[in-house]
Amino acid sequence: MEVENRVYVALQDSPEFVATHYAIQKIGAGITPAYTFLSPKQYEYEINLFRPKVIVADTSCIDKLREAAQLTKYPKAFITLGVPPSSLRPKEYDFYSMVERASSELEVEPTHKDDIARWGFSGGSTGSPKATGLTHGALIYSFLSFQQIMRYTENDVILPVPKLFFGYALTGTILHPFRVGAAAVLSPERTTAKRIFELAEQYKPTILIQVPSMMRKMLQTPKEERTDLSTVRLCTSGGEHLSADLYREWRDTFGCEVIDLIGSAEMSYTYISNRPGEVVPGSCGKPIPGYEAKIVDDEGRELPDGEVGELIVKSPTSIGFYWHNYEKSRQVFRGEWVYSGDLFKRDRDGYFWFVGRKDDQLKVSGVWILPLEIEKCIQTHPDIADCAVVGVKDADSLDTVKAFIVLRGRVVRSEDKSEEIKKFAKEKLSPHKFPRFVEFLDELPKNTAGKIDRAKLKQLGI
Repeated sequence: MEVENRVYVALQDSPEFVATHYAIQKIGAGITPAYTFLSPKQYEYEINLFRPKVIVADTSCIDKLREAAQLTKYPKAFITLGVPPSSLRPKEYDFYSMVERASSELEVEPTHKDDIARWGFSGGSTGSPKATGLTHGALIYSFLSFQQIMRYTENDVILPVPKLFFGYALTGTILHPFRVGAAAVLSPERTTAKRIFELAEQYKPTILIQVPSMMRKMLQTPKEERTDLSTVRLCTSGGEHLSADLYREWRDTFGCEVIDLIGSAEMSYTYISNRPGEVVPGSCGKPIPGYEAKIVDDEGRELPDGEVGELIVKSPTSIGFYWHNYEKSRQVFRGEWVYSGDLFKRDRDGYFWFVGRKDDQLKVSGVWILPLEIEKCIQTHPDIADCAVVGVKDADSLDTVKAFIVLRGRVVRSEDKSEEIKKFAKEKLSPHKFPRFVEFLDELPKNTAGKIDRAKLKQLGI
């Protein structure tokens, strides 16, 4: 493998993942972490997009990757973990055999700060994922900025809820903390509330890399099935909006602060975050050191505090383009500013508040509404564990609101419960905002970035 090659890595969380991650960057190549649960069609899309010279994969997804690679020119080789040598196919090599034969010396490539270290996907809620590069310089800059908030030390033990193939978890678990000598807890198993409690009891983490959906599941776990989290000094929350109610319930139950943050592949990592001791529940906080943010209207004019507009961000960490997507690049990367597509407002104290995605807005009865407002309302119902709202057509082909509901525990699905939820929302919201339709699900569908898959929900709503 040579400098600037792209390497597609589809591994479960493990020491081998970490070693591969750093080895690729040390030789000057670029790693593309891949989700281990994609379909062959999704893998085919990403392989064709990146054209990796090598794919490193384990038994969790090797068969799907083999199928995906049949119709592509790439990769030139597979490096496999867990596949018996007798089952290897042409151009496939065993990871552990290669390690045994490898030299103990590695000549580190003298990379430039603008060389690509890692390729990341922008995790929107609709359409195919967009890819952008993260440079060596950007990764260092993001650490120096965020370290002023997190204050990682060599005594920290990081336990991530999302898997390492999610950039939020990877950077917060094995990149920033490792720079100061901290440790990480890695588990290949599927993440569940029970598993997080087990790992916390065994390894006594000091920092949890969290997402709101798992925070909710851990709070819903019966007290007798929970374990002590008193060693945790701080949680981060990303990927989804963290409501003020969920923040307070978590803090009151487990006794540790949650630092809600927002970041993106376009900016390499976090750009707005709350601070320990200064959290304003429900807000995303303020821009981190070295980053600028403002709220603008459709013409790019900055809006005063309190008004809703699009969040745009500036820092040296943005590479400024999407790989093989010139038109979308022009829309998002405009000079020094990155247009996030997120609707925000800023209060007079400088805190930024997430309102919704521009492309999630619904027009009902001639009025624009945002799903997040409706979702926040519905989630205050005591029987509801989670919900998501999308726009659908009614019998007259007019736009209206549909709510997908996940009920708590042993609450029974019924038409009466559906009507109760509609009435509950109608009493709290404007007449055009309450959901005309309700559908119960076991869980909300998520995309590869762990966000609610609204495209799939819209298909279900047809």
